[in-house]
Amino acid sequence: MCSIQKFRWSIPAQAALVSLATLIAVAGCSTTGGTRSESRLPDDAPPVSYMQVVRSNSGPLQLQIALRELRPAKDSGPAIWLVAVSHIGETNYYEAVQRHLDVRTLVLFEGVSDRRTRHPQDSRAGPRLSNNELMKGRDDSVQSSLQSTLASSLGLAFQLNALDYDRPHFQNSDLTIPEMQALLSENAGSGQAQIPGAPGKSDDQLSDLVGIMDGSSVLGAILHAGVKLLGSSPKLQALTKVAVIELFGNLEGDISQSPALPSEMKRLIDVLIQGRNRVVVNDLKAELPKLRKRDSVAVFYGAGHMHDLETRIRSELNYRPASQLWLTAITVDPHKAGVTDAELRMIQSVVKWQLQALQPKVPAEAK
Repeated sequence: MCSIQKFRWSIPAQAALVSLATLIAVAGCSTTGGTRSESRLPDDAPPVSYMQVVRSNSGPLQLQIALRELRPAKDSGPAIWLVAVSHIGETNYYEAVQRHLDVRTLVLFEGVSDRRTRHPQDSRAGPRLSNNELMKGRDDSVQSSLQSTLASSLGLAFQLNALDYDRPHFQNSDLTIPEMQALLSENAGSGQAQIPGAPGKSDDQLSDLVGIMDGSSVLGAILHAGVKLLGSSPKLQALTKVAVIELFGNLEGDISQSPALPSEMKRLIDVLIQGRNRVVVNDLKAELPKLRKRDSVAVFYGAGHMHDLETRIRSELNYRPASQLWLTAITVDPHKAGVTDAELRMIQSVVKWQLQALQPKVPAEAK
């Protein structure tokens, strides 16, 4: 599916696709990854960001990612933990995430593949994949992904290399690539067109996005080469970490509502975010009645999914926020890397400009 693509799009459309790839690649005081900060939440609190920036007077800057506990409004079912994750981070961060997931009764995790793994597999399709095979593949392709390249260049770990998914209570809860393609086509076999637009156009965008993520397209190869250069200098690494922390830590709301995205890109994100989130909520509806009140379920997905997921779970399952735990995913001390105050202000200015264009509209009461 990921053959080399021609540049069919305008420059702004290509820039939007690169921005989306960057969002996917990443998505969330002590200077050690995995720092924990726990708090209670009022049950009427509106959905808020799952990523935040923590600043220290001594210099270090942190990106923290939330793990948020939801409880049934009528106190008659198991807890649901929305475990947001940064796809790149420090090893201690992933160790803390693994510990949290391992004590849950059930983990519904994110994992797109080209084969069905959510239900019993057709014997004609070959042996069933293990969870690690689903997430990492049977070859070294994961090592050439944009996410893995970015993690390596910044001296960080990549989620799929840092976590063990082969746990009996881990269950894939996601779309397959053919299912995503069907949603992106007006002529899907089900006849239920969910994405309006020119036939085949969004499907081409999905192929192009995959080409960027795995480096098989021209644009993807260029982006991968640029990302590899980040590892050539500790100062460049630090500046990039600062940009990542400032960008994602200050991003609020549902990214699919960003005014900066072209209409075709919004339709693609509707499948990448909302379409896959619908699968998770449907799986929760099927699994929750089987569990006891003292049990707990973790929904383990990228941080960019969580605003929409929490909204759906609250409205469709009648759950409310109870508590949240913040884990430090990325830490950087720019001054130790030789970054000047002027360079920091420049990075922050560029990020602020990006956020003004990319930032979804957030209701005043949710800020």
